[in-house]
Amino acid sequence: MFARLVLLSFTAALLTGCNWLSSLQEQGDIVAKVSENVLYKEDLRNSIPKELSAEDSVNFAQSLIAKWVEEQVLLERAKYNLGEALPGLEKKVENYKNSLFIYSYERELIRQKLDTIVTNRQIQDYYEQHQQNFQLKDYVLKAKYLKLDAASPKLKQVRKWIQSSSQEDALRMQEYAVQYAISYNLDAEQWLFFNDLLKEVPLRDFNTEDFLKNNSFLEISDDQNIYYISILEYQLKDGVSPLEMVENRIQSIILNNRKLTLAKEIRQKLVEEAKRKNQIEYFE
Repeated sequence: MFARLVLLSFTAALLTGCNWLSSLQEQGDIVAKVSENVLYKEDLRNSIPKELSAEDSVNFAQSLIAKWVEEQVLLERAKYNLGEALPGLEKKVENYKNSLFIYSYERELIRQKLDTIVTNRQIQDYYEQHQQNFQLKDYVLKAKYLKLDAASPKLKQVRKWIQSSSQEDALRMQEYAVQYAISYNLDAEQWLFFNDLLKEVPLRDFNTEDFLKNNSFLEISDDQNIYYISILEYQLKDGVSPLEMVENRIQSIILNNRKLTLAKEIRQKLVEEAKRKNQIEYFE
């Protein structure tokens, strides 16, 4: 009821042209109270976005007060009914609060001190030293492919362009694909999972390993479309992932390892400093 009366007084102030934040300041210190728990005007005012209109501010405040009252009622009832379990829960809350303080402090120190530059040499070294962690779960390949309407023009030239390694033919192929292709990939440096290629090209009934070993160019057609596939490079399943496919992952691993090392160093230095200042005592 008290919270409702406060809101009504806010609304009245707004209707007479007063600013919302000014009306809050005129209401006294307390906005709502549940038993001994008190919600102050400052808590409420700091939670209301400044860009809201007067009417929206009243609605927002009403929602905040109702939520706060509900939480306090539930919290009070929970504490009453938990009985003997309450000290254990309070200890867990205290431990969580301490962990949150420590985490926030360490995160800020790490943000300030962490070396975030990872060189290509460092990525290469990690890759070579941990190849057992980068085993392929599927076949991968570098391939250019085009899906075209069977009635598309210049198919003879397309067959030549897609197999060519010259920059001039690559430009011709790109211009043609933009104009005529239903779907395509002409990035000769991009590694693809073989199963992703199968979603674009109707290859059926074959042994994947034999197929990759024995084909560098294919031309396939169905009732409506024609497909050109130029296979440039491949890696077999259960082999080692190409570096290009895992370098972002390696960079993340290196940075995470640095964070863990830095966090350990920070803790050790702080404990050593506390010892030097005689802030630590042990009792038997």
